[in-house]
Amino acid sequence: IFKKAQQSLKSNEKNNQNQKSQEVKQEIIPVVILDEIGLAEISPNNPLKILHSLLESTHGKQQEIAVVGISNWALDPAKMNRAIYLSRPRPSTEDLKQTAIEIFKGIQKDVNELPVIVEDLLDKISVSFYEFSKFQNEQAKIDQNLEWRSDFHGLRDFYNLIKSIAINLSKNKNQISNYAILKAAQRNFSGNSVSYEKLASILMEKLGLEKK
Repeated sequence: IFKKAQQSLKSNEKNNQNQKSQEVKQEIIPVVILDEIGLAEISPNNPLKILHSLLESTHGKQQEIAVVGISNWALDPAKMNRAIYLSRPRPSTEDLKQTAIEIFKGIQKDVNELPVIVEDLLDKISVSFYEFSKFQNEQAKIDQNLEWRSDFHGLRDFYNLIKSIAINLSKNKNQISNYAILKAAQRNFSGNSVSYEKLASILMEKLGLEKK
């Protein structure tokens, strides 16, 4: 009788575990994240067509897989109409400045309030990037020699520029030379013959430096 009771108890525990496992499975929905999904959109083989069935719920059932796509441009309407579309506008100068401040605070974690000189510098760099980005995209529309390309340099380059400057500031007690600023800009905005020259020109103007 004791053995049968033990077997019954183990069986009941196993059933409870199975039931809990099934309940957990019902609560969990796997998510597939497709970064830079727009690159697959331009393929002649149309590999994203398989998403049509995944993005549609059949017979009123909950979808078994959730799909999140991240792209720098809109996909074709057949996919857009099957999903929730979230569009992020280009950041303003204030957005860029706030992001730069948070990056700086992330590197200098013991800083609660930025020195005025540092905040002023981040403001000038943010405005410089904003003007550069606007000029870059406008030139890409009219440039026949393909020297300028839309978003060739984007937010990642700006973030890395701020990180480079923030690290330099943290090492030198919030002091940084104009040469170091321009060197960081050159490191992050090279890649073609015109980008760095334009950004450097804007930066020098904002920093009050004379062009040589």
